[in-house]
Amino acid sequence: MLEAAKVDCRATLEVARGRICHRWRQRERHCRQWSNAVVSSAAKVDCDKRREAEMVVVGIGFKLSLVVQRSNELGGGGGRPHEKEGGDGGCRQMQGCWVSAVSLLTAVEGGKSNDNGGGQYRLQHQKALAGLRRINLEGLRWRVFDAKGQVLGRMASQISIVLQGKDKPTYTPYREDGDMCIVLNAKDICVTGRKLTNKFYRWHTGYVGHLKERSLKDQLAKDPTEVIRKAVFRMLPRNKLRDDRDRKLRIFSGSEHPFADRPLEPFVMPPRNVREMRPRAKRALIRAQKKAEQGNANPTAKKGDEAQVSA
Repeated sequence: MLEAAKVDCRATLEVARGRICHRWRQRERHCRQWSNAVVSSAAKVDCDKRREAEMVVVGIGFKLSLVVQRSNELGGGGGRPHEKEGGDGGCRQMQGCWVSAVSLLTAVEGGKSNDNGGGQYRLQHQKALAGLRRINLEGLRWRVFDAKGQVLGRMASQISIVLQGKDKPTYTPYREDGDMCIVLNAKDICVTGRKLTNKFYRWHTGYVGHLKERSLKDQLAKDPTEVIRKAVFRMLPRNKLRDDRDRKLRIFSGSEHPFADRPLEPFVMPPRNVREMRPRAKRALIRAQKKAEQGNANPTAKKGDEAQVSA
């Protein structure tokens, strides 16, 4: 009976060893397939991103070589994982190499990088460069708007004028002669009054009762570029030229942009006539000042009348 138990135990161990080796060989094969897919996709990306993709592929190849090497040490050549020296630590190291390779593959497939904010920065610049091939850039000026400290509505009105080409003597309503507009520092835009809390953007999802809304303050925190885009588009006429004008408007939340090699012209905003206070408050202040002056003049007149009476 003891011998039968030993035979069953040995059979169980052999099955476990075979499963472990088969598992790591499967992972090795999958990793090779994924790396080949990344290499093929890297050949299709633009020239600006090819170098970055090649670097990522080199890192994946390095991790893959570690995985293959460790798998050969642990399960290759008919060896058994538990018979190799340091089998448990080797499994952990192999698993770490596998996780690193998978993280790199996920970064490439998702279009994001491991550094904080880098993927979002590159994605924003990729969107900014998209659609330029469909624009006839010959004879167009590159106007740069700095939104830092500017009022949202006043700046949007100037951008809409430049997009329509109304600042040119050759303006025609049915022709698209507007210039390229680059808006920087969208996160530093300003509004007047209580619009941060009282202004809402509303939309409907199509389901019953799903009317969504978002305040201007929340929208600035989520995506400040969309605030300027909506303000400009609602000042443009709704016609077939709207899509072309959309491609000519490039908005960035910060001061960095991918158009440094272009002949940029900074746009000078017209001077703003800021009134000190609203007309109603100003009239109330004038009435209060006149009333105070009359109150100061009345006591002196009363004192003079009392002196005459006593004399």
